[in-house]
Amino acid sequence: MSSTDGPGADPKGSGQTSDAAGEEVQTQLVEALMLLLIEKGVLTRNDALSVIQTVAQVQQGKALESTDFSPRALATIPMLRRMYGSFEALADGSGVALGGSHNVRQLRPPIHGDLPEFPRDD
Repeated sequence: MSSTDGPGADPKGSGQTSDAAGEEVQTQLVEALMLLLIEKGVLTRNDALSVIQTVAQVQQGKALESTDFSPRALATIPMLRRMYGSFEALADGSGVALGGSHNVRQLRPPIHGDLPEFPRDD
């Protein structure tokens, strides 16, 4: 006999399992952390775009190698594209910290250069 109050159940009937809801919360936490790091001058906008670009390339590679075309697997690319667009719309503070940048140093050049680009579906 099935129950609606077990692990993974959706008590509010929104259609999301606890796994999907947990993934959404994790995504929001990472996005908020990246925004805070940009605001504090620890991370540049281009570095954030570069991180998203790398994750999108990995996910696209997984999709090409996999025969799993489930809606859950395919939903990652549009979500990453949305996140990329939101970071792309930010003004580039170029790593200038709010309290002064004397303690912020660039440790390495950006992985994908000065202008990362979201991977195309080609």
